[in-house]
Amino acid sequence: MAELIRAVVEAARDLLKRAAFADAPPDFLDTLLSTDVTNLFGEVIQRRNTWSGHSGATSADSLKEQLDILTGHVHTLRNLIGAGWQDFPLVRAGAARIRNRVFHHDVDLAMGPNTPFRQEQIPISLGMEEGGLYLLSREAGSALPLAPLVIMRPAAFGSNSGCYYFNRLQAEGVRFVAYHEVAESELIEDATPTASLAAALASGEPAPQ
Repeated sequence: MAELIRAVVEAARDLLKRAAFADAPPDFLDTLLSTDVTNLFGEVIQRRNTWSGHSGATSADSLKEQLDILTGHVHTLRNLIGAGWQDFPLVRAGAARIRNRVFHHDVDLAMGPNTPFRQEQIPISLGMEEGGLYLLSREAGSALPLAPLVIMRPAAFGSNSGCYYFNRLQAEGVRFVAYHEVAESELIEDATPTASLAAALASGEPAPQ
């Protein structure tokens, strides 16, 4: 009986883990949640908390050293995850039509070398928020919404989109910043979902659904 209970508990944990990641393939989850990946992020977080990154307080040589270290960590992460992302692409949701109780969504493939993003129409079991970013599980026909701490906005000259990251809450709105070359390096928007999530994370309360 004890072995049966243990097996049921393990199966339930596996189902919850897959559900939390939009039913991603088990081998992909094993890679994404591996100890090596966790330790790598832990090291980056530790360095981030100890480094002085402001250009006025850090020498050019020190900044170059930091960049070299972080670039090496990016290469390590790519090697650890491998080609798993090919079956779990990042998409930006567009308009949708419902046929036979299935959502047929227009999406931009927000990854890869295509400029502008390549567009597809995908069948999926749930509706996605237009303009939202999702990790698409092609195998399961479902999608995992990304927390609204990352947004995409059109870049200059009609080229690819600029990617902006949550920076802080301000009286006039939510401040997002871009860490690469775009027309505007920062945006301030009335982003209610982002503000609600940031407030919940700061307070330790459950994040809004």
